[in-house]
Amino acid sequence: MTSMKNNEKTLDALGNVHIWLGRLTRLMDDQQQLLQRLDAIGEKQSALIEAVDTQGLLTLLGERQVLIEKVLEIQEELDPFRQRWDELNQSLKADQQEAVAKQIDDLGELMKRVCQRDEHDSMLLSKQRDHLADQLTGVSRGRSALSAYHNPDKHNIPRYQDREC
Repeated sequence: MTSMKNNEKTLDALGNVHIWLGRLTRLMDDQQQLLQRLDAIGEKQSALIEAVDTQGLLTLLGERQVLIEKVLEIQEELDPFRQRWDELNQSLKADQQEAVAKQIDDLGELMKRVCQRDEHDSMLLSKQRDHLADQLTGVSRGRSALSAYHNPDKHNIPRYQDREC
């Protein structure tokens, strides 16, 4: 609900370049800080996955989720700017356009790096899962083999046997 009110205020202020440009810059700065924190957490996440530290990974993923939710909130607040970007961008001076374009590019590169690390970590987790599944299958087969040779069932006594009385 708060972001809806912010979006309405943003739409009202889009006529004034100084107001909306300041708001856009602040939002992009906030998003950049959040993405940098996500990038740093991603490095820790990779290390925890490689170390097979499940508890540490779960704790870190909880922290990461909070950051992702904040990034999504900012994305929602940026929607009015995206919807009218061509019009807004034309109202900027050349140096302002360059500064905003550079910040957008920097955000894109940072987002790309976070996503690439996530893809790599996802593949690592899949490999670990598959390895664990193989190990569990081996344990199951071993138990089956043991139970085939060790059956204490009374009805399983050999019937035809040479015995001396």
